[in-house]
Amino acid sequence: MKPITLTSDGYEKSEDFTVELSPPLTIIKLDLQSFSMNMSWDNISEKNNNNKFKLIVENSERIITIPDGNYTVKGLNRYMIKLFGKDPPIIFGIAEERRRIFVKLHKNCKMDLSNGDLHQLLG
Repeated sequence: MKPITLTSDGYEKSEDFTVELSPPLTIIKLDLQSFSMNMSWDNISEKNNNNKFKLIVENSERIITIPDGNYTVKGLNRYMIKLFGKDPPIIFGIAEERRRIFVKLHKNCKMDLSNGDLHQLLG
């Protein structure tokens, strides 16, 4: 089998390229050897309406706005630490057996996800 490398290097848009083979190949079988893709879009953004939630601590309410970006759970936690310090009132985690994100709150805290679509991303 002869490997062929397809790349979008040198194209203005990485999703907008065409490869023409000369002479055309008669293909009976095709295997994908490797694939790589950059995570170049924001999974949390104002545009997606999923960058805000309300945090209620005792009788005080605060709207938390997460800057646009591509976040992992660790990235969300780093932002919470940046916002609140070493012991933030909210920490995100992953329940591996369910493949879901969970939220751990301090004793007198509540999280309100009723405005926006962050709840859809969190699961």
